[in-house]
Amino acid sequence: MDIKLKPKHQYELLRIGNKNDGGYLVEKSSFQNTDFLIGLGINDDWSFEKNFKKDFIGVDNQLSFKFLLKNFLISFFSIFSRAAIFNPLYCFLKIIDYLSIRDKFIQATVSNYDNSDLGFISLKTIFTKIIKNPIKGKVFLKSDIEGSEYRILNDILKYEDFLSGIVIEFHDVDLNKDKIIDFSNKLNLELVNIHANNFGGVDSKNNPLVLEISYSRNPKKIGNFPKIPNVLDRPNDTKRREVNLIFTEK
Repeated sequence: MDIKLKPKHQYELLRIGNKNDGGYLVEKSSFQNTDFLIGLGINDDWSFEKNFKKDFIGVDNQLSFKFLLKNFLISFFSIFSRAAIFNPLYCFLKIIDYLSIRDKFIQATVSNYDNSDLGFISLKTIFTKIIKNPIKGKVFLKSDIEGSEYRILNDILKYEDFLSGIVIEFHDVDLNKDKIIDFSNKLNLELVNIHANNFGGVDSKNNPLVLEISYSRNPKKIGNFPKIPNVLDRPNDTKRREVNLIFTEK
């Protein structure tokens, strides 16, 4: 892994969301200074958004009552076979929770442009039309949009003054490493944690193909040497080993 993506110091981090996949590490001051959370990429897991305990909106192109009902029905009928994938009770409780906060979700695909007919929404629209009076340095952004993050990196830079912190899941790292480094260099927030998502696999050099990277505005340094993985990091897939990051100059 390129040394340019290694945190410069050790920071005080919090784990928010699930213990494994769906949870991310956030720098403490970013969490404390946030008034509003934007969650891009939800699918059927909004544990991060709820555990953040701030007002939020979640954007996802799949999430809907119909989508969750389908998951429940599949899980219910699969209990009569050996092909059970989901827990029916878990899926049912997901529906109940979704219905209680459904006004916080937008069913759309995040991109660098708007097209309501095709279901595309831009970060510009989220900031200018959906969030009411965003305050500079008070909005946290989480992005897990399965490769589409590269489409919105320039828009993130345009609205970075509003951001207290960011967590981005970068996909296809082997093809986009230079884009990630360029974005991190231009961003006026500090890279505070990096973690390999072991669901994504590795390339021929054993470098991860999916990375979770956390950024923070004015993070509090608690040490000179970052601990990677952090003690709060967990394998996304509990059935696989963590992917160890080895940083080099190349």
